[in-house]
Amino acid sequence: MMTPLDKTQIAIKDMEFHINFYRVLSGVPFLSRRMNPYAPCFDKHSAIFIHIPKAAGSSISLALFGGNVGHKPYSRFYAYSPRKLDEYFTFSFVRNPWDRLYSAYRYFSAVVGQCQHRDHRWASEMLSGKPDFQSFVLSLSNPNYRRRVLRYDHFRDQSGWVMQGKDVGVDYLGRFETIQSDFDNVCGRLGISPIELPRLRASGGGGNYTEMFTPRMTLLVEDIYQKDIINFGYQFGSEL
Repeated sequence: MMTPLDKTQIAIKDMEFHINFYRVLSGVPFLSRRMNPYAPCFDKHSAIFIHIPKAAGSSISLALFGGNVGHKPYSRFYAYSPRKLDEYFTFSFVRNPWDRLYSAYRYFSAVVGQCQHRDHRWASEMLSGKPDFQSFVLSLSNPNYRRRVLRYDHFRDQSGWVMQGKDVGVDYLGRFETIQSDFDNVCGRLGISPIELPRLRASGGGGNYTEMFTPRMTLLVEDIYQKDIINFGYQFGSEL
C-alpha cells in the first residue's frame, strides 16, 4: 500500500497542474536549486523536452540527453523562468489517448503486489480488485476512483503537460504514432544529425489497443480524455 510520503508526493505533483506555487518557492534562496525544473542536460542543445509519461519519452530522453529528464509540465518551466523558456526550443510527444491508457494499464498491472517503488505501491492499491483492463476502465465511471487515477502522472491527460491556456505551449509537438520521423524533425530543428531511437520500456505482446475496448469502454475514455481528443485531433483507431 502507498505510504504517507507517497501520498504527499502525489499531492504536491498534482499542485503543479493547478497553481504556479513554484514561482513563489523558486524565489526563496535555499529552495531555488531544488525547485529548478531546468535539467543541466537541456543546456547542451538549448532544448527543453516535456516528457509525458507513456509516450516513448524515455527513448527520446536517452537518445538526446543521455538519460531521464523527469516528468515536469510546461507550466512549471514557465513559472520558474519564462525568459529561459522563450530562449530554448521546447518540444514534446503525445499519443492516442486510448492507446496510452491501455499501455499505462499494462505497465501498472504487471507490478501489482510489488512494493519497491511508488509506482508499484500505487498499482497494488489502485488496481486491487481490477483483474483485467475492462474492469479497470469501467471502474473509471466512479467519480471518486476516476479522480484518484487521473491524479497520477501516467493517467493524467496530456493537455495538462503541454498546454498554456488554450494553446499548445511547446514549439514542436510530435506524435508517438510517427515517432521516428517526428524525432528526425526535432533533430533538424536542433541542427544535429538524425538519431535512431532506442526501444525502451516497450510493452510488446499486448495486441492492438482497439481490440481491447468495447463500445462502452470507448465512449467512457472519450469522455475522460476529451481535452486531448480536441487539442490533438485524435480519434479511436486513428493513426496520425
